Amino acid sequence: MPSPTLPEPARNEPRGGRDLPAAIATGAALLVPAVIGILFFVEVLILLFSVLLCLGVWEVARALKGQGYNVPVVPLCVGSVGMLVAAYFAAEEGLVLSFAVTSALILVWVWVSSAVRATPIGAEKPRSSPPPQQSSSDAGCPSSSPSLCCWCRWTTEHGD
Repeated sequence: MPSPTLPEPARNEPRGGRDLPAAIATGAALLVPAVIGILFFVEVLILLFSVLLCLGVWEVARALKGQGYNVPVVPLCVGSVGMLVAAYFAAEEGLVLSFAVTSALILVWVWVSSAVRATPIGAEKPRSSPPPQQSSSDAGCPSSSPSLCCWCRWTTEHGD
């Protein structure tokens, strides 16, 4: 009995890279405001770069979130735009100052958001309990914080 002949599957040629016509259109669409901004209105160029910076921050944050990292998008966007504007209006000094302010803003943002996540809204706050007893290795530690006691213990053991 002859076996039935199956038709050959259609070959899908793999396409490497990205869509070239879309890339050319995007480049042309970004080039027009950039040239206008450079030649006539520098503020338009700053506005364009601000939008692109925020889109870049959002894209990187989204990619890192897929890997399990939580990136604070709002202070990074605010700081990126602030650094761009400060660099334009106040040169190097403004850029350094805005970088320091952005770093502090991110630290405060992460600190506050972690504290907010630790106690959900509507949840009861834990009742105060008696302070934990100090272990014999913590005796003599000048700090009441367990993390600092660990540091005191480590520096005592390692001679630092």
